[in-house]
Amino acid sequence: MKKNYLFTGLISLFFTVLVWLTMVTSVKKGIPFSDASIFEYFGYAMNNGELMYANLFDHKGPVIFILNYLGYLIGGSLGIKLLYLFCTFFFFVISFLTSKLFTGNKQSILVLFLIFLVYEHFFDGGWSLEGYILPLISYSLYVFLKFFIKNNIKNYEIILAGLCFAIVFFTKANMIGIWLIFGLYIIVHYVTLKRYKDLISTIVRFFIGVLIFTIPLFIYLIYKGIFFEMLYQSIGINFIYTTESNNGSIKEIFKWYLSQSNSLSLNLMILISSFLLWEKFKYKSILYHVAFLLCLLLALISKRSYGHYILVIIPLLVPYISYMFNLFKNFTIKKFTLLLLGLCVIYLANINYVRESIKTRDRNSSYLQQSVASYIKSNSQEGDRIYTHRQNGTIYLYSERLSSTKFFFIPAVTNDKILIEDFKKSITENPPLYIVFDTEWDYGKLTDSFIKEYVRSNYKLEKQIETSMIYRKIGS
Repeated sequence: MKKNYLFTGLISLFFTVLVWLTMVTSVKKGIPFSDASIFEYFGYAMNNGELMYANLFDHKGPVIFILNYLGYLIGGSLGIKLLYLFCTFFFFVISFLTSKLFTGNKQSILVLFLIFLVYEHFFDGGWSLEGYILPLISYSLYVFLKFFIKNNIKNYEIILAGLCFAIVFFTKANMIGIWLIFGLYIIVHYVTLKRYKDLISTIVRFFIGVLIFTIPLFIYLIYKGIFFEMLYQSIGINFIYTTESNNGSIKEIFKWYLSQSNSLSLNLMILISSFLLWEKFKYKSILYHVAFLLCLLLALISKRSYGHYILVIIPLLVPYISYMFNLFKNFTIKKFTLLLLGLCVIYLANINYVRESIKTRDRNSSYLQQSVASYIKSNSQEGDRIYTHRQNGTIYLYSERLSSTKFFFIPAVTNDKILIEDFKKSITENPPLYIVFDTEWDYGKLTDSFIKEYVRSNYKLEKQIETSMIYRKIGS
């Protein structure tokens, strides 16, 4: 047993190290306009006294604020990276355990190899919100599959599944598909067998897990006076974000997904595995396909072709890939090695992509933002507040200056009419010393028009660096 745990840990650690090698060395340096720079600013700002939702507006759930606060508290940007890699390690551990429900150790190594390549394909440089919660989705799926296949589930596993559900729900509510489908299956299963006592016991334990997280979270939010702001931003604004029209359609986003997944041969593997799963599990395999499609639909519901949105689907790919590789369970080491070499040939383009990511991990894509931040830092005091329009968290982090407004960046809603009055008020009531407006990021929306008009009347252009205009408040 100990040898199995050690083997699982070493294999998972190997792929975690590979993920680390493909991550950019610095968020603000390598991927300055990613969500990751926004999240790092969460950590920086909260460690300097700012409060989520009250001082930091975003449509994400409270968990991502807390994670980046803790990561930054541990060791700044490095602490955030270590926390992310910690989550990645456990994702690979649980994926390996899930694979072993369907096949053996050797085949599970191949499963992790393919899962790693899929992960890298949709990685987007790292630090995405989805990466933090992958182990929670994976663990809950593992627990449900044990019940699904073997009718075997322990009391503590039910509690932990409830805990995982609560954390995921308060990270991003549209990622709870597996709990919906398998929760319904468990209810129907117990009701059909008239095991009502077991059903009630399971529901109670699940909600104990939910309450373990939600009670302290709600107490904190209520104590800080931000409970209703959390509901408005993480649920209200997020609902608008995921359902509003953005010139796309579900049909188009599914085409995009199919093109991406076909490039990785995922749909072919799912097709092959579907026939094999039907022979073994019959109608249960159909229910699993429904779970997969529901989770995929929820991941794509915003109709935005962001690769990192697909990361939450990866745990559900593990059973498909595992059961397909179970065809090779009697392979000798020699045949296994040949199979691995064959996969390397098939996925050569993906392997080369990983190699290129490793080579360019120290890239610098933020020369302009660094120059702007350096100028601001040299011409302001530590306690001065600034505002950078549509620049995410990068300039704040480099200049070590906090935003004057909770709208330190503009959420990616298509129609910013819902934000404009609150945005205007936050700027005019607490004018920043500097406002940075980059003409390259002028979308012609209401917030853009307001900032241009506001600086025209109240600020003077002090410095221009390429397309970035640095305005200083008149009279300061």
